[in-house]
This record gives sequence, C-alpha cells and structure tokens, in this order.
Amino acid sequence: MSRNPLNTETHKFCPRCQTVKLRTEFYPNKTTHDKLQGRCKVCNIEEVRQYHKAKPERHAAYNRDWDRRNPNKKKDAALKGRLGLPAGTYDAMFAAQGGKCAICQTTEAGGKSTRLHVDHCGDTSTVRGLLCSCCNTGIGQLKHSETLLVAAIHYLKNFPGLPEG
Repeated sequence: MSRNPLNTETHKFCPRCQTVKLRTEFYPNKTTHDKLQGRCKVCNIEEVRQYHKAKPERHAAYNRDWDRRNPNKKKDAALKGRLGLPAGTYDAMFAAQGGKCAICQTTEAGGKSTRLHVDHCGDTSTVRGLLCSCCNTGIGQLKHSETLLVAAIHYLKNFPGLPEG
C-alpha cells in the first residue's frame, strides 16, 4: 500500500515555486477550501513586490488613501516598529491616563502632534507614559536625569524670577 507523499494536514504544494512546504509557510485565507492562500508566503510577497514595482503611482496613491483613512493604525504600526508596542497599547495608555499628560495633566498634545507622545527610556526602550510635547521636550532637554530635574526644581525655588507688576 503506497502513501501519498504529501501530508495535507502538515504540508501544501505551492504552484508558483513548485515546492512542497509546511502549511505554516502559507498565509491564511478564509475563502479557500483549505483556509490557506494558493501561493506560499515567499511567492506571495514576490508577486506583490512585482505588482507594486510595475504600478508605483497606483501603489503610492493606495498607501496615501489608506494612511488618510487609518491614522491610528499607521501610528500603531510605527510604535510597533520603533518600540515593539502591540497594536492598541497607545489607546489603553491614553484611557488609563484619562487622556491627559502624565506630568502636567493637560489634554493638549502641543506642537505639531495631535496625540500625546509615548515617553520611553532611550537606553532600554521601556515605555513610561504619555506626555504632552512640552513635558516630553522638557525632560528630554534635561537628559531624562532625575539629578538634573531635582536641580531644576531647586533652581526654580531659589530663584523665582522678577515679581510681576
């Protein structure tokens, strides 16, 4: 009795590269009988690259339109790439902070930004909280140093400035 060399429970054939691969090497597709794309991930990515290369203006227009319609998803993707934050983390932090800067409690982002800044340790990329532009810039200019922040507080207490009037 001969067995079929292709175990369809664990493997699938890619017609583009003519290779039998693990099912995990195919993107999911709910509309197909086996719930997987017809081509493997590598071939699928290559085909998409070729399409984008052949029609760059159409691809650029699509991306601009998608960015305009999905500003939060675009920002989530940027935070994922830069700080490794999963999608939705910003929204959860924003809700936990009541939509306010963690330092001055303003609801205004300030500067060019429409959202509060994700403050993080530059050395470890550990996220601390959300800050308005002024507070984020302020602690950044003081090199995120507690010593410098305490020195600044001491300075403000001892040299309050000219009296108003």
